[in-house]
Amino acid sequence: MVERGQLNNDEIGYEPEVSTISNLISNTVKLVPGPRKTIQKTIGHVWIAGSSTNAIAGTWTGTQDGQQLVAGPDGDGGRVETVSKVVNQNNKYMDLFNTTTYKDATTTATWSGNGQLTLTSGQFALSESIYKDTITINNAIITVDDDTNVTLELSADGGSNFETFTNDTLRTFNNKGTEILWKITATGNATINNLTIQYNL
Repeated sequence: MVERGQLNNDEIGYEPEVSTISNLISNTVKLVPGPRKTIQKTIGHVWIAGSSTNAIAGTWTGTQDGQQLVAGPDGDGGRVETVSKVVNQNNKYMDLFNTTTYKDATTTATWSGNGQLTLTSGQFALSESIYKDTITINNAIITVDDDTNVTLELSADGGSNFETFTNDTLRTFNNKGTEILWKITATGNATINNLTIQYNL
């Protein structure tokens, strides 16, 4: 019964409860925490006296990072970029292959950021450092959604030594270190949609 002066439900209009909306969102959106990377860049080999636009030694060829003037044939003034640190929340790295952030340039497999890693026989995918810090890595586990026709390898010493791992199986490194890379080599056609690495378990 609706009292005089009150609006009924049809007049007000129903909206879903906030909790219902929240449940719908949590069921359809998956947030994956990524690694935190620290990069150091040198200032480059450019001499500038006085103003920001005059008295430049060499030929001005462009700018870098916040309009820093650079000179030289390569347009970067000899700047050097190095990764000094990569850390993961709870010692867990996950790659859904929807970016190429950690793809090493030597990779021969198809890793284009479309959500899949595809390989044919003889091709390989190599990562850049997915962990780099001061804590020694003793063990790890690598898990992929489909390990058909692939060999899984991890390095704990920055790529000097790669060791073969069985999918989803904890293994202690023979060559311990402070920098992890992964490598997947195909022995036939293979498709991988997600990869997880956990370390120091």
